[in-house]
Amino acid sequence: MSNDSTFTTTRDTQAPVISNLAITAITANSAQLKWETDEPSDSRVEYGTDSTAFSAAVLDTNLVTVHAMSLVNLKTYTTYYFRITTKDKDGNSRRGAKQNFTTLPAVAGVIALAGNAQSGRANEILPLPLVVRVVNSAGNSVANEKVEFRVTAGGGRVLGEAGCDSAFCVATTNQFGLAMVKWRLGAADSQRIKVTLPEKNDLVLYFTATLEGRITSVEEVVNQLPTALVLRNYPNPFHDFTQFEIALPAAGTITLKIFDLQGREVMTLVEGRRNAGNYSVTWQAHAHVKQALASGIYFAVLKYRHDPKNSSEEAVPAPVQTQRLFYSR
Repeated sequence: MSNDSTFTTTRDTQAPVISNLAITAITANSAQLKWETDEPSDSRVEYGTDSTAFSAAVLDTNLVTVHAMSLVNLKTYTTYYFRITTKDKDGNSRRGAKQNFTTLPAVAGVIALAGNAQSGRANEILPLPLVVRVVNSAGNSVANEKVEFRVTAGGGRVLGEAGCDSAFCVATTNQFGLAMVKWRLGAADSQRIKVTLPEKNDLVLYFTATLEGRITSVEEVVNQLPTALVLRNYPNPFHDFTQFEIALPAAGTITLKIFDLQGREVMTLVEGRRNAGNYSVTWQAHAHVKQALASGIYFAVLKYRHDPKNSSEEAVPAPVQTQRLFYSR
């Protein structure tokens, strides 16, 4: 004969202990939060751009000890404040301290650094690789960004990563924001490669090349010249450098100078006579001046005076082109 016995369980009254909080995978529009708890509990994150009040929250009711929550559809280059809360099966809740992170600036430009306007023989690889740099809206290099190189004219081939030998290859930017491929020219007269970023079709540039020994007609050269005076730059705003693109419709004398808000000249980037055509000038703001520049607004001013057609004609200045620059140290 046995004696029956009873016992009573005690209710858990201890809240989960939060540890190893990490903010990972920050992009321009998302971030992931990871943390651990000493007992199974749910996952809740409150967040927003106001440091005094949260405007959104995400909740996962699964009881786990290793937590991961993704925040999506965030604004680019913005500081977000967040706080995690976790609750066990008995309703004991633990709230973490308020913390913050800043999303990355959006990708703003693809800059050609080397390899454009080369010449070579059909079916041979050009001597210089095609090198581009991807930058964000703050002017910083963007690593691990996919860059697409596609032959659009000439029948050539791109030689890229992982043995890619095709009319289309994808390269990934390195820690310095650089991506590069080699170019085997085709046999057609017109040779061109289009460079784009996946899902960012508005960021496009082209590499061109010519076949050695080909005679270009005067008519073709004239048709390739700019038809108007143009000054533009990217990225803008910028942190490290910005690149100016200048289009001259006719030969003449130009000056490109940088001025501060008070109208004081900071430096001269270009001065002298240039033939009609397209030109690129890179300004590394931190390296081109004797005294460090303060963050703020600057102006790039392009002045152009075209050459007279004959000795009796006076040189007439064209309208001045001005570009507002936003520099952040």
